[in-house]
Amino acid sequence: MSRSPLQLKALGLVLTTVLLCPFENFATAEGAGLISIIIPSQVAYFGELASSVTKKSAELGHECSILEYGNDLQKQNDAIKNAIARKTAAIVCWLRDPVAALPELTEARAAGIPCCIIDSNVTTIVDFATEIVPDYYQGATLAAQEFARLMGYQGQYIALTGISAQARTILGGYNLLLSQYPKLEAITVTAPENDPSRAFALVIDTISARPEIKGVLATGYESAVAASKAIHGRAKGDVIVVAFGTVEKSLRRDGVSAAVLWPVKEMAEAAVNDLDQRIKSKQINKTKIIAIGCSVLNANEQLSRPFSEPPQEPWSLDVIFDNLISGPREIKDSEVVPEAGDNLDLIQRDAITIQKVTKAKPDVPPAYRNGLTIDAWMVKNIRTAVRQEGAQNKAQLADWIKDTKDSVRAKAEFADKHQQDPFAPVTVTARTFDKDGSESSKTKESSGYEVWCCSVGEIPFPKRHESFGKLSSPTEKSVEPGNYLFWTRKESACGPGKNYNNIGLDGQPEVAIDLLTGF
Repeated sequence: MSRSPLQLKALGLVLTTVLLCPFENFATAEGAGLISIIIPSQVAYFGELASSVTKKSAELGHECSILEYGNDLQKQNDAIKNAIARKTAAIVCWLRDPVAALPELTEARAAGIPCCIIDSNVTTIVDFATEIVPDYYQGATLAAQEFARLMGYQGQYIALTGISAQARTILGGYNLLLSQYPKLEAITVTAPENDPSRAFALVIDTISARPEIKGVLATGYESAVAASKAIHGRAKGDVIVVAFGTVEKSLRRDGVSAAVLWPVKEMAEAAVNDLDQRIKSKQINKTKIIAIGCSVLNANEQLSRPFSEPPQEPWSLDVIFDNLISGPREIKDSEVVPEAGDNLDLIQRDAITIQKVTKAKPDVPPAYRNGLTIDAWMVKNIRTAVRQEGAQNKAQLADWIKDTKDSVRAKAEFADKHQQDPFAPVTVTARTFDKDGSESSKTKESSGYEVWCCSVGEIPFPKRHESFGKLSSPTEKSVEPGNYLFWTRKESACGPGKNYNNIGLDGQPEVAIDLLTGF
């Protein structure tokens, strides 16, 4: 919630608000310690940003001055010039057009003033400014996981996306996470972020043709609200609406089921901490990009808890095999997922096989043990879900069990085929191809993309995803036997070509995969 300048003064915070024109009104103590906050307004997101920057600055002994420029790019640039003229110690800014402000930002650098740009769609590298951004990709995976849960992991939905680079990143995170749920079917609709009326019209057209649609997953909050209004009274039943990006806790009023919260306070504090260090160290040219993690708020105004993070360190072999051997037995005895009985038996059988191998060769490499840890962690999560949810989403529980079975099966088969070196990694060679317009055919090999991968259990956790490290085709990476997802990325956007592969199955020491790019 944003506070007015009077409220901030009541909190003992030193604050001056400046509306550009006239500039003479800009007056607080000059010199070191004065941080200029440059924003379009003090409404909603920007008010929260100014409030949080001011509060954190006061904790570190700095004064603040707020300069508002509305939607006027000339006033945006004049604000930076004004801050420089007043010999401000540092600048925090949300810029409507960062490229237009490059001359002024360059002038700030020449004057020895460190800058921090907050979430401003920076497309040109500013080699002296720190950029603070939400972790769009991480937030998207959280939102998609909550959306899948609310949808019951099945049904048709509208993927309502914008046209910006951020929208492409968010959509990539959505698609990657939801690719593990084949019973969810997307119908993609594209509308500019600043045109909710267009989103409204497109959603009406889509829902009229497909009234059985169960959900909308939007890359922007305003579009999601427009979609919710469009759906009202037109769909066959209740429709789940999940969006990215809000600071308001008004989801129920807006007809939104869940939304990613902008981490405004956290971005503000990161900006002030960065500037405080640069002011004191006089490292004006020190630059970096800081991505701040997001959270998801549901319609009951409660933070939705993501899945527990995978273990940071490999578990001991005793803990691993306790989960892989006793866990499936408990899940099977619950009779919640009777159709998964055979797969649970296979997890147990293969885990016992691998356990015998580790006793014969106890020097298990950490990377291999980490792969086993993820398998065991998956079984533990499934066992917890069975206890807490019972038969709810039993189809998804069966899918998770199968994924875990595939991963353990690959390790057991590889170990059986390579008894001299049962823990050896597998070399994966990936090639990337551009699509020629059809879904199945590929044309020329393309080298302008990254290939990424993770074990299937780690899909919801972007920090666990790994790059092959080269923009080339073919490209190679060594991975431990297991069940993996491979995909292409260009910058931060994910390509549609994805490949699930049980690496090491049948004892293959080398695996070749082809991926379509199709951006």
